[in-house]
This record gives sequence, C-alpha cells and structure tokens, in this order.
Amino acid sequence: MILGFTGTRSGLAVPQRKALARWLMEAGRPAECRHGDCTGADEQFHSLVLGLFPGLAVVGHPPDRPGLRAFCSFAREEAELPYLERNRAIARCCDVLLACPKEMEEIRRSGTWSCVREGRRRGKRIVLVLPDGSVEEEAAR
Repeated sequence: MILGFTGTRSGLAVPQRKALARWLMEAGRPAECRHGDCTGADEQFHSLVLGLFPGLAVVGHPPDRPGLRAFCSFAREEAELPYLERNRAIARCCDVLLACPKEMEEIRRSGTWSCVREGRRRGKRIVLVLPDGSVEEEAAR
C-alpha cells in the first residue's frame, strides 16, 4: 500500500494525533508514504510514521515556495510544485489518501480538502482523521 498524507499546516490536534497513530498501527506498515513537506501536520506525520516504521521509504512532494516547507529528510523527493499541483500529485500517486484537516466539515478554500477532493475524483480510498479524533473512511471507487 502506498499511503498519501495531507494535513493542516496548523498542526494536528491532540485527539487527531492519537487517532492517526492508532490508525497507522492498525493498518500496518505501508510500502511507502508520501506527503507535501510543509510545517505542521506533514512534519508531525513524518516523525510519527518513521517512529512507528523505522526505515520506511517516505517520499516528499515539496512546495515550490520554501516559506512553509519543513525540509524533512526523505528517501526520495519529487520536483517542487505549486501547492495545488503538489496536492494533485500526492492524490495521484497513492493507494490510500490519509487526511487530517483543521475543520470538522469540508470547506472550499483549504489545501487539505482540495487534496481530498482530488482523491475522490480519482476514486481513491480516503481516510479522514478529524480534529476531535473521529475517523471516517470512504471506500475506493
């Protein structure tokens, strides 16, 4: 399984971080993970997944603007892209899209929710880990 991740640059809420860790442990070791290399949730996800699965291949999809970049250490790094193009690339490359939004409900002007919408368009399995720690799964189509 290739796991794509998208999340808020505000960082994960405590219940969200706990639910994310629980979901990752239950899902088991993925073949690789991909994320957008921003400060906040991407950076937290990176540390969490490598703590749970040492040596896991994590692939970076960095933004083309370094201001909010986390500069995580990756097994491989894709070309820098504008934020929305980078989100589309993450959704395209994964089998499962794991999303940790800042909001409990979908909004229009959000990179995380934009990535989720792209995953839906592509028929991907979506796992939403919401700020209150609840987890909602959408089957692949």
